[in-house]
Amino acid sequence: MNDDFSEKYKGEAAQRIMTQQYGILVESLNKINETRENSNNFWVGANGLVISVLAYLRDAANIHQNHKSLFLATLITIGMLFCLTWLSYLGTIKKSIESRSDLLIKLEKSFPMPVFTKVFFLSEEKVGRSSLTVKEMFVPCLFLVGYIFFATLLFFFPQEVMVEPGSH
Repeated sequence: MNDDFSEKYKGEAAQRIMTQQYGILVESLNKINETRENSNNFWVGANGLVISVLAYLRDAANIHQNHKSLFLATLITIGMLFCLTWLSYLGTIKKSIESRSDLLIKLEKSFPMPVFTKVFFLSEEKVGRSSLTVKEMFVPCLFLVGYIFFATLLFFFPQEVMVEPGSH
């Protein structure tokens, strides 16, 4: 009789632990998504600031032309590094989301109702598909293309980019 009780207790304890682990994973996944949204806002703001300063410096009359080209090249480089860091960060977020989602699906196999698994397979996040949206990856790439465009203009057409004040 004691063996039945101890087996039942082990089963209930194991179920309780699995339920706690499940809750921790769900909370962790929600936190990652929240961090992802906040970081995307940060990166859009940072790149928007770099683009704004680029536009301002291009037309600034109080900066010597030689210094202006150095400032513009530096800002373009900083902007490109921001974009590459942003893309790397999104890759890390993607791996974290996918690993936690896989763990949740495996954990749910022992539950009577696999809610996350059903939602996961009903949503766009199918096997082989990215956990990040195309738009989410497109934004840093769009900024990066813009910086490459500005760098190309600065390198091949510096006289066009380095407009003298009052010559508009």
